[in-house]
Amino acid sequence: MRRDSRLSGVLHVLLHMEQKDGPVTSEVLAKAMDTNPVVLRRVMAGLRDQGYVQSEKGHGGGWTLACDLAKVTMRDVYNALGSPSLLAIGNRTEAPGCVVEEAVNAALRKSFEDAESLLLSRLGEVTLATLSEDVRRRLATRSRARHSGRGHTRGNHGAGPNDHEQMDHHHQLGGPHDSFADADALTMVFDDPARDEWQHHDDVLRALALKPSMTVADVGAGTGYFAVRLARAVPRGEVIATDLQPEMVRFVSERARREQLPNLRAVLATPTASGLAAGSVDRILIVHVWHHLAHGSKYARGLAAALKPSGRLFVVDFSLTAQRGPPVSMRVAPEAVIAALEGAGLSAKVSTITLPGQYIVEARRRTLSASHHQSRSRS
Repeated sequence: MRRDSRLSGVLHVLLHMEQKDGPVTSEVLAKAMDTNPVVLRRVMAGLRDQGYVQSEKGHGGGWTLACDLAKVTMRDVYNALGSPSLLAIGNRTEAPGCVVEEAVNAALRKSFEDAESLLLSRLGEVTLATLSEDVRRRLATRSRARHSGRGHTRGNHGAGPNDHEQMDHHHQLGGPHDSFADADALTMVFDDPARDEWQHHDDVLRALALKPSMTVADVGAGTGYFAVRLARAVPRGEVIATDLQPEMVRFVSERARREQLPNLRAVLATPTASGLAAGSVDRILIVHVWHHLAHGSKYARGLAAALKPSGRLFVVDFSLTAQRGPPVSMRVAPEAVIAALEGAGLSAKVSTITLPGQYIVEARRRTLSASHHQSRSRS
């Protein structure tokens, strides 16, 4: 039975928009509603006509809230969507030739009217501010119930100056490093087109020196910001996107189907294992994940084992002086990343390719002579 989920989807989007400081593009909102930008704009136009949202054109533009959430109810949003049918059942025919069916229709019609009246009344009792407060309570309860303070391997793949902190506070699921379970919410941050301006993804891919038939792993892939770009860069190869969160794995799998990328597959990892087979990948990319690792050295050994003999590993993370990213206390200096990778048997150095407020550490398997030299140095 087909259901009209527009009200649910729009309420979801509006509550996430409340948590954003600036405009959100139609493309990002469309992903959150699992629809396309054309349909999204049509839906948002009805809300704009009622003064609930407003749109800004041009560079840096998008949709923003334009109302007091305490004055807008779920019924108001329902009406702005054109008052779609509330019930999915109905009479077999509205002009029966049978007296029995006339009686059935009359009884059902009264029941339907009573049910719709009750639903509309209930929708009118709940404001968006009430929903927002309920979200905060639920997140706080979940955080208290699951808080353990343990570190996890999860990358944000692109939080802005305040977004990393916002995700920690608004999506906390058991410690400050396990706060990334809502993929629909996070795609509004991680895949925001504004991220392209400072992430310089083309430079990152240039550092990887990819070939079309390579196998590439995106470790801590999140919503797939880099994974989809990698998949397009290796059309005859394969991209393995790993993540700790089943929700992220589901999201990337669906995104691969939606964007027609058959060479992209998502794999569930664990806090201690990357999910990559030994000697299976040509390149490993780890973006904004290393500062979440509780046991970087141990994890590095597993990643090193996954590399092919000529494989290379790349770590991208925020510099200690960056204007965006996690709190300074959570950041990891490139020297610490290099030490962990070298302890895992790799040869590592800072890349000559620079990014705004970020560094790239690249590593590869040591040559036989380099390993022998290091062994002699230790002795």
